[in-house]
Amino acid sequence: MYYYDETESVDIATQAVEATHLSSGWLQDFSVNVPSVQPGDTWAGKTIGIAIRAEGLPGGFWILDNVRLTELMPTSIPIENASFEAPAIDPNAFAAWPVADGWIEPDVDTLSSSNTGVFANTPLESWDHVVNADGLQLAFLGSESGNAFEQNLPATYRVGCDYRLTVAVGVSSRYSPSIEIPLDTLELALYYYDETEPVDIAVQAVEATPLSSGQLQDFSVYLPSVQSGDTWAGRTIGIAIRAEGMPGGFWILDNVRLAESLPAPDFEDTSKEQ
Repeated sequence: MYYYDETESVDIATQAVEATHLSSGWLQDFSVNVPSVQPGDTWAGKTIGIAIRAEGLPGGFWILDNVRLTELMPTSIPIENASFEAPAIDPNAFAAWPVADGWIEPDVDTLSSSNTGVFANTPLESWDHVVNADGLQLAFLGSESGNAFEQNLPATYRVGCDYRLTVAVGVSSRYSPSIEIPLDTLELALYYYDETEPVDIAVQAVEATPLSSGQLQDFSVYLPSVQSGDTWAGRTIGIAIRAEGMPGGFWILDNVRLAESLPAPDFEDTSKEQ
């Protein structure tokens, strides 16, 4: 997805597709998604451009069909304690608490529960203040695999809708997740329950390398339009933020959002054979 800036095209969002799992007799759908356009975006109001580009050596051929562009109208699905403001931390006491109201907290250290919880942002003048926190508190999540925040929402995956889970992520100023091999990663996941166990539908990994302790960055996992034959259609929406790594580091989290999108009311399918 691109737009024209004066005389040249400028990419907004790209998605790479590998040939490894593809077939010559059965096509698979792949998508690229542009998050909600904001008033300050340089592409707001600009002409939409779409491109399908080859990247590789000569000798092979891709086959393509059924190109679609859908404009989506997002609505927000409520998440309990989405900015980790509860329980409220007493400003005169220790600035962290090993509980986050409304969240399921898998923890590899269940006896002391020291790997998940909430903490109060430091004062504005402090060296470790998080400048773009949403509210007064954030969450901490130990970097060791098995630590997570999960929540089953009072909503279901609706046929025809897309879903985007977004989390503001940073790293601890004192104990950052590892950026050495093997890397610590954070997984954002959308799941549903199949009888008694959660089943992941879409997962996005986040690495600590580009992250800061003083300013959070948004990361998202995206689920394309739910189809009537999908096993998760009509099932309860589950969201998860999971650590995958070794002990010793901490992720910081805030402002968890889930957007559900339907095609815009004036969208028309103008595709035709050519």
